[in-house]
Amino acid sequence: MSIDLNADVGEGCDDEALLPFLTSANVACGMHAGTPGLMDRTVALALERGIRVGAHPGYADRENFGRIEIDLPLDEVENLVLYQVAALDGFVRSRGGRLAHVKAHGALYNQAARELDLARAIARGVKRIETTWCWSASPAPSCSPRQRRSACPPPARRSRTAATSRAAR
Repeated sequence: MSIDLNADVGEGCDDEALLPFLTSANVACGMHAGTPGLMDRTVALALERGIRVGAHPGYADRENFGRIEIDLPLDEVENLVLYQVAALDGFVRSRGGRLAHVKAHGALYNQAARELDLARAIARGVKRIETTWCWSASPAPSCSPRQRRSACPPPARRSRTAATSRAAR
């Protein structure tokens, strides 16, 4: 059995002390927290340690750390996610890595757990870049399993990464 130890990083804290304990990390994409320089540095540190890197997009709400729900048209949410995930993917690729997953941050994550159409908009934004990435969502209690699958299709099977293999030993 292997366990994935995951944390949100790139948000302005001392990630260097935390990273040695992780097998995957959700890197802030610059809207709720982080900067391009911090994104690049965090990605580099994670990849050097064999940690799977994921994108952590959120609402453009730095003042409230992405914790306030923002009423946006669904196409704007899709584009907001596309913009942030594509930016982080660029940093990961420039360092020779591959983005592994996407997990929305704060209010965006919590609101998507309640609103199926918002979850679908997030999924569309992710899918416009890459169709095989896993994206983490908290399923809305009011949604049937079939509805949840339509918003969040299961990820394609991938080979084990170095971080997963290391954790399994």
